[in-house]
Amino acid sequence: MISNSGAPAAFRRGRFLIARRRGQSPRRRAPFINPSCTLSQTHRAPVFRITSFALPYNSGMNFITRRRALLSAFGVILIVLTAFFCCFFALGSAASQTQKPVVVLDAGHGGIDAGVRGTLTGVKESDLNLSFVRILQEKFEAAGFEAVLTRKTEAGLYGTTAPGHKKRDMAARAAIIEEAAPALVLSVHQNFFSDPARRGAQAFYLLGNASSKALACSLQSALNRMPECVKKTSPVAGDYFILKCSGAPSAIVECGFLSSPEDEQLLITQEYREKLASAILEGALTYLSSAS
Repeated sequence: MISNSGAPAAFRRGRFLIARRRGQSPRRRAPFINPSCTLSQTHRAPVFRITSFALPYNSGMNFITRRRALLSAFGVILIVLTAFFCCFFALGSAASQTQKPVVVLDAGHGGIDAGVRGTLTGVKESDLNLSFVRILQEKFEAAGFEAVLTRKTEAGLYGTTAPGHKKRDMAARAAIIEEAAPALVLSVHQNFFSDPARRGAQAFYLLGNASSKALACSLQSALNRMPECVKKTSPVAGDYFILKCSGAPSAIVECGFLSSPEDEQLLITQEYREKLASAILEGALTYLSSAS
């Protein structure tokens, strides 16, 4: 312990007692001064002054090491993010350059508009059309196309059954076709005729439209090559609304006659629908390859 006078208390008390015994007044010695401090002029209390400050060597090195590690990690993150965004934009650019061609598949009728019915089973044309379109969708997508369906369910596209539903239905189909900007439009239907002996699948095209006619001819050639074809036929021209909804080549395929018991028996089987859909795909691909 250091007193205010600067000398140890025990030492001062000892000197004082010795002086008293000898009859002398105790002499005061110079105050004890700690060499590591200076004394204030007024109170002579030790005043410590810090002349410099430094981190321990190991602490400073750890700080530098951690800083370098953080900078290195940040650099790696920047490199990874840059590479990721470069790859992302490159893939996006490649995808836009290799965009799939679009084919619109239109299943005729639907909802309260069942179309014609089979004379044997009463099967609805609208149901068969939708079944054919779903098979065609799978086949076109497997061939590298993007397939857009105008009608995806048994319901029609007219909204309500109020008067004018047919017109609204056709307008909705036209809007879907226009928005899709397709390379090809195929509308699927079933035929009916007063003579039950009339059979076979047949293609239809827009009168006066060369690309529509070329597509229908290619489709008809593929249909005529089917083993089930009993009589080869030619495509038929006409003024059909669904074929005027796009500037893209468009055609109608009437898959068979529901007025014919023989055709109806074929059309209600999944196996025949698969074969017929393959023939339609073949005809469409033949047309596209010759037109390109």
